[in-house]
Amino acid sequence: MRKIFLLICFAFVYLFSNAQTIQLTNGGATTNSGSTGAAPISQYFEYMHFQVVYTAAEINAAGITGARSLTGLGWNISTAPANALPDYKIRMANTTATNSAAHDAASLTEVYSNAAYTTATTGFDMLTLNGNFVWDGTSNLLVDVCFGPAVYASPYGAVFTYAASTTNGSRRVRADASGSLCGSNTSNINTFKPQVALTFAAPPSCLPPSGLINNPVGSTTASHTWGAVTGATGYEWAVTTSVTPPASGTATNGLTANSTGLTALTQYYLHVRTACGASFSGWSTAPFSTSIDCSTATAITGCGVSQTATIAAGNGVYSNNACGFATPGIERLYSFTPTISGNYTLNITAVSNTTYIDYMFKDASGGCSSTGWTCIDDNNTVGTDVFGPLTAGVTYYILLDPEGTGGVTHTFDLICPAASAPSCVTNTSPANATTGVTIPITLTWNTDPLATSYTVFVGTNNPPIATDSITTVTGSTVTLNGGAPNTTYYWFITPKNTAGAAVGCNVNTTSFTTANPPVNDECTNAVVLTVGNGFCTNPVNGTLSLATASTGPARSCATSALNNDVWYSVLVPAGQSVIVQTSAIRTGIGIGNDLVIQAVHSSDNTCTGTLSQKACDDDSNPLSGVNAAHSRLTIANPGTSDSTYFIRVFPYNGDDMHEFSICAWNAAPLAPMVVAPGVNNTCDAGVTPITIDSANANRYTWVPIRDGANEIIA
Repeated sequence: MRKIFLLICFAFVYLFSNAQTIQLTNGGATTNSGSTGAAPISQYFEYMHFQVVYTAAEINAAGITGARSLTGLGWNISTAPANALPDYKIRMANTTATNSAAHDAASLTEVYSNAAYTTATTGFDMLTLNGNFVWDGTSNLLVDVCFGPAVYASPYGAVFTYAASTTNGSRRVRADASGSLCGSNTSNINTFKPQVALTFAAPPSCLPPSGLINNPVGSTTASHTWGAVTGATGYEWAVTTSVTPPASGTATNGLTANSTGLTALTQYYLHVRTACGASFSGWSTAPFSTSIDCSTATAITGCGVSQTATIAAGNGVYSNNACGFATPGIERLYSFTPTISGNYTLNITAVSNTTYIDYMFKDASGGCSSTGWTCIDDNNTVGTDVFGPLTAGVTYYILLDPEGTGGVTHTFDLICPAASAPSCVTNTSPANATTGVTIPITLTWNTDPLATSYTVFVGTNNPPIATDSITTVTGSTVTLNGGAPNTTYYWFITPKNTAGAAVGCNVNTTSFTTANPPVNDECTNAVVLTVGNGFCTNPVNGTLSLATASTGPARSCATSALNNDVWYSVLVPAGQSVIVQTSAIRTGIGIGNDLVIQAVHSSDNTCTGTLSQKACDDDSNPLSGVNAAHSRLTIANPGTSDSTYFIRVFPYNGDDMHEFSICAWNAAPLAPMVVAPGVNNTCDAGVTPITIDSANANRYTWVPIRDGANEIIA
């Protein structure tokens, strides 16, 4: 028995000797937080969330170095509050923050919880912590306190502070009838820093994980990460709706986990502990809230359409302080797509009580999570607020989040901005003073968010005049299919909407100069087509871009087609026929592929002779698709000598003045061929020679068989 007693005594002395309490008092100052100040024990408001940072330098100076477990904390009580503080929680984190200038969103570990904390009368009131938090020895220490609902009764409670005034000394958010503020960001800076006593002990052999992060978090899913622990053999993790850790979790060897099947707008807690062989550390806990399901947003269909937002009593999950206040009530989400760019007006026409609702908005492309909102205003009465600007065609979310949890109803609508004329835009392509431009050419320009249409001015006047208006479009491009060669054109754009047109846009005029016409724009430069013996064996690519109208005989076909043309020539042997056909190069059906061809006879086989129409065709190309509107004609030479014929190619419309392919081939069947015995013969040019057996040679006469395209197939 004596040995057991001695061992117990030794263990007590060892533990006691390894626990060390320090007091951070700034030299024992006697100032306090004041009777109504936002101290971590004040019941001046029902609900409180409080933060303060103690630096590693302060802790080191007090004699603590290296990683330690925090096992005790005590505030230096100046005046005790009249009543117990309900649901009192202390959470801690290692942080890089050096003061309380901004809310600290570090991952917190809960170290103390008391359903009704009654403070000591005065002095350091030491609280025993659960030992789950380990100060890492180098970071600064964040202490986070929240409680409520406290009873409003004097005295409210005060603590001794470092000095009468400390810049960025601590932070708080506090409110009445708001519900718990533990999940709300602190929004106001206190000019005092509380004195504190901290008890440190040797860290446990199996440390809990730190750096718990829940991100990203959606409406039904969440991703989780945590920091590695030296010596860990694994981890267990769990996600629950209770801040109290579970008995066990899901085992993993990694540092990440994913949760699915969560409920939107629900408070959850991530719990993680370290496995060290057969033993486990304490749990580290980090809260998170799932977001609103964006698909549940109520659509506001237009300005002046009244909306009644009835928000039930209860706690929500967002408290982003967008308007500078905690918003613990149940959230309500709307969506709105404006048709006019500009500033809009929120018009509240009825309220059910004096509970404030914070109105906020953001671009819907950013989702509907708790972050990224811009405050419109916090409102508890009828009135108007201007917000924006909003961009036409862009969808926005509008969030209503009450500052209380008792339930409230607001009726509101949106007032559209008065329409105003758009501003002028600048030309982007082609670059100013571009030369050698071929037709078609696409003009592009910048857009204006207020514009609903754009009028295009193009002409040879600099700047273009009113009569140079060629079209009005809703987009930011237009394609020009016509124009004269070697000509400088000037252009600008005038944006418009229902309020009117932009003024003075001709100052943004730019120019481009077109290229030369095609080389075969006139008969004298006609391109020679080589006649093939097979279907279109010698195609030639051509273009009608910038072609001009030339002198020639009138067409008997497609008389409404344009007269811009290019010229080709073909030699038709005496007594034979030649087929001429155009085909598509452009792949878009019905785009630039409707051509007309005319065969012209010359009295002397030259352009200077008397020209007369020999044949004319529109759309006789037998092929389908992009070739369906192309043409084919047959030129027969009844004379006894070879004759040159000229081919004119016309576009049917302005958008047909593009590239194309043209070819010519012999339309007359070849003479029958009698094959002599033992002789290698070909049935047409390009066909592999065939040897006819000598015993049967004189029994065969070879006649070419052609298909509908005049190609030899047998």
